Amino acid sequence: MPLVLLKVWEYVKRHWSVLLIAAVVLVAGFFLFRHQSGTFADQLKQVQTIHAEEVNKIEAARVAEQQQHAANVKQLQDNLDASQRRYDESLKDLDAAKKAQAAAIIKQYGNDPVALAQKLSEVTGFRVINP
Repeated sequence: MPLVLLKVWEYVKRHWSVLLIAAVVLVAGFFLFRHQSGTFADQLKQVQTIHAEEVNKIEAARVAEQQQHAANVKQLQDNLDASQRRYDESLKDLDAAKKAQAAAIIKQYGNDPVALAQKLSEVTGFRVINP
């Protein structure tokens, strides 16, 4: 046994700088990393809660986006329906105006069929082919 101790003592005398550096690294590591908050399991739980909060925020934003999209689609449909009603009303008014204009032309040119056909074609847009 004393022979082993003598060999260890000789190794320490030769490589004392390596042993000193290793000791300094161990002590520095202890002081640098001992102030970490919590263990790995605590940090993992914290990361999981943060992730769950982010997922909830994303889902809430998606629901809000879907509601906004549905509201926009409804507003678009309402606008299209209103436009269609206005178009139908203006078409009826135009037809009524054309009928009134055609009645006035018939009254004015009732005796002259060629002039009557020409004026009616101008008002209604029909093409008249004269014999």
